[in-house]
Amino acid sequence: MSDNKQKKTAREKAELLLQMSKEAKRVERRLGAEACIVICIYKEEDSLTFQDAGRFPMPPEYFYKIMQDAHKKKLLNTDGTRKIIKPH
Repeated sequence: MSDNKQKKTAREKAELLLQMSKEAKRVERRLGAEACIVICIYKEEDSLTFQDAGRFPMPPEYFYKIMQDAHKKKLLNTDGTRKIIKPH
């Protein structure tokens, strides 16, 4: 990858992160939430890339562990009709 292309990609990623952070702050204010995490998933060639932004209510590693456990227990909503984690 050329230097110009690497710089452009880095700049685009920085702009994306800034936009995601602004959106997370907007959602916090609008909903009166303590924290908001925005997670975007992008397909790049044959793999998925995750980008997160916002304020984590706990260490990010712990948050992702909770999400992984919820996924394994089939507690995550995949049809878009409920909150992301189904009530217990």
